[in-house]
Amino acid sequence: MRPPARGFSPRQVTGESLLIAPFFIPDGGRTRGEIEISLIQDNCLSTKDKALIFTLYETGCRVGELARMEWKDLIFDELVVKVYIHDTKSKQIRYSRMVSAKDCVLAWKNIYPGQPEGNSKVFIDRTRREIIDITVDRTIKRAADLAGITKWIYAHLFRKSRATHMVAEGYQESVIKMSL
Repeated sequence: MRPPARGFSPRQVTGESLLIAPFFIPDGGRTRGEIEISLIQDNCLSTKDKALIFTLYETGCRVGELARMEWKDLIFDELVVKVYIHDTKSKQIRYSRMVSAKDCVLAWKNIYPGQPEGNSKVFIDRTRREIIDITVDRTIKRAADLAGITKWIYAHLFRKSRATHMVAEGYQESVIKMSL
């Protein structure tokens, strides 16, 4: 039998689904990935970068979905931000809720260069155009370097990590599929 991937326990079969559960470490029951994501978030250089990374992780969206996200897709509530993600891969609209990212996204909205409403893109570059994947990767890499994380970090890893953490937190598989 092949040994499990680094950082994961052997696959656990639950009903018809195949789930991979992470090893837990003593830091309050958080996984290594959760700790690293917290370090990356804490080492962002700007409000926009922090909002971008929080949103990328908490919604589990793809970089293209993040780039196409418009202010009309975000609904701010007392406790959460409801996000409607336009999934071009499956031609559907997914719904996600952000709790931890709410304050960061709200702070970004308050200093947004332009009108944060309607069809305006949520995340824009310095020239006020839609961000591209290399911009997101550089933002993540810069924050990871400042956090002292030396392993390879890339945008899609946030989506994978979110799915793994949702499994570890006990979310039902159907909820995970609907939100990711």
